[in-house]
Amino acid sequence: MGSTDSNNVWFWDENDIFAPVHTALNLGQSNLSTLVGQINDKLDLLDPALPLVYTRVMTNSSEAVTATTFANLPGTNLNVVLPRKALVELSTNAWLQIASFSSGSVELRAGVAVSGATTVAPNAGVPGGTGNWGGVLWLGTGATGGREQSSSTRLMELNAGTNTFNLQAYRTSAAVSMTVSYAYYIVKILKWL
Repeated sequence: MGSTDSNNVWFWDENDIFAPVHTALNLGQSNLSTLVGQINDKLDLLDPALPLVYTRVMTNSSEAVTATTFANLPGTNLNVVLPRKALVELSTNAWLQIASFSSGSVELRAGVAVSGATTVAPNAGVPGGTGNWGGVLWLGTGATGGREQSSSTRLMELNAGTNTFNLQAYRTSAAVSMTVSYAYYIVKILKWL
């Protein structure tokens, strides 16, 4: 980064995005077209359109959860097409409900999975990390049943191309009625990588 001298005159640094052309040429650039290409590459990183936001609301207000391993819920898919790799924030919100039952305890879990250009499990943690149940919507209860609003925010790196998001859920007992209601998620592109 450039700096000012004792007379308050600015001196450009070769890493300044908008350094004068003559400064960059004096620092060993072979020709003007190379310089212009490098300036364009730096300007591409300063995308004023960010953040880009995509939202998906569950098609039906409520979906029964019947699977005992993570499975897509109907009407929750969203395709996000990226021109290049990006850092993305994913926020998920839903109402989880477990009906009352005779005895014991059960759990309902939900999370967003990504397939296509990037594969991310619904319980994945931070970029490059392994499973992280803290990012999964969860409701556990005894025989009285229960319901709660649950939310989660996760960061992930997505590859260029079509990334397909789906809200998935599972229950730990097939004998108990469980639903995910009023679900939505927001995909926000924070930065191109």
